[in-house]
Amino acid sequence: MSKPKNDPDIFGKAITAFYETGDDEEITVHSPDFDDDVIPVPYLFRSYKEMPRLEQKALQLCRGKVLDVGCGAGSHSLYLQEERKLEVTAIDTSAGAIDICRKRGILDARNIAFEDLSGEKFDTVLLLMNGTGIVGK
Repeated sequence: MSKPKNDPDIFGKAITAFYETGDDEEITVHSPDFDDDVIPVPYLFRSYKEMPRLEQKALQLCRGKVLDVGCGAGSHSLYLQEERKLEVTAIDTSAGAIDICRKRGILDARNIAFEDLSGEKFDTVLLLMNGTGIVGK
């Protein structure tokens, strides 16, 4: 299911504002399935050393061609691409987030929904942070 055309791209705007001006206003994610989640925007730009151990372990287990679903500002993808030298495809439904991913140096960053990807094969699929919400039922 693709993102609706009238989506205000809150994540993209927040990621862009932080990247371009340092504006670090928090994002509150409302979901009917979970409690509200408050995300400090700088957290989306953290380095590998700043990531929780579970995320670090997930990144260490990545192999081959990697798909980073819901990549946000691209911190996981950048680590895998730059430090692990893996081929990474970073996808997000936020056009603003993908624009910043490209500016940060991610070579294959695409504004596409997971459900709309077809015909490609990946060795590792990452659904970190709120990515599991994409899975649905």
